[in-house]
Amino acid sequence: MVAHRLAGAYPGGVAGVAVADDSTADELLGSVAAGFGVTRPQDLTGRPALLFVDGVDRAPAAVGAAMAELLKQVPRLRFLATGRQPTGLAEERVWPVIPLATPPVTLSAGTVAELVPYPAIGLLLERLGRVRRTRLAPQEIAPLAALVRHLGGLPLAIELAAARGRVLTIPEILGSYADRSPRAVVPLQVVVAESYRLLAPAEQRALRLLAMFRHRWSRASAEALLDTLDGELADVVHLLDRLVALGLLSVSGDHAVRFRLPAAVRDFAADQAAAEGELEDARKRHARLGPDTGSGYGVVP
Repeated sequence: MVAHRLAGAYPGGVAGVAVADDSTADELLGSVAAGFGVTRPQDLTGRPALLFVDGVDRAPAAVGAAMAELLKQVPRLRFLATGRQPTGLAEERVWPVIPLATPPVTLSAGTVAELVPYPAIGLLLERLGRVRRTRLAPQEIAPLAALVRHLGGLPLAIELAAARGRVLTIPEILGSYADRSPRAVVPLQVVVAESYRLLAPAEQRALRLLAMFRHRWSRASAEALLDTLDGELADVVHLLDRLVALGLLSVSGDHAVRFRLPAAVRDFAADQAAAEGELEDARKRHARLGPDTGSGYGVVP
């Protein structure tokens, strides 16, 4: 979404790379070149371009080295990087991402309009609007404020909760989290777990396998990996659509569509694979796959 909004301001193009735990500077430079459709980063035109870098904290030294090299080779290239720590470059400007503001407990709102000014409510309503057509019922207004407070204003947690609005009311979503975690704020892992529970056993098994991908991957890559399940999953496209609908999978690209599990979802699914005693087998299944340009192969350690 951000890329589409900013594309007009960067005639040299907009691209993105996802950092893996074992990414090297050379690998990242190669991914940047591939993202912009050139052989080498220095082949980029002199026009302004924008690069998204996701997951700096997974390999901060490699990211810092790659970005420093890019700044020398392509001075008109700009970066937007995300992660739990900065790159450490002198040119860097850091914007800490804090939880979204939530309505105070003391606010007794009787209408949605009274809650909309709070960013956490705005995000929840925007995401809910994507999955349900009906307006909020009066009895959902108070639980709406309680839900975003319970989620600590965390954007990803709010998005995952909103995806459950396809089948649950706001009080039901709130109740499901409260049952699992009596604490004031629900850990993100609990939110992911609740969405995971909505999947059928075969879909859960498939998600645990997909967690072996550490970058972006194609539908063909998913089909090749999940084909090893011997008919447990009938339709991979339906699975991918279901994961996207639940907020467990992100999708990008127009002509060459790529998928990626958010880090919190991937880590959770990998942990589940380990708990089920499947991790070693999942690694082997993944290792048997051949190269797929742009899929971002790389097994979970």
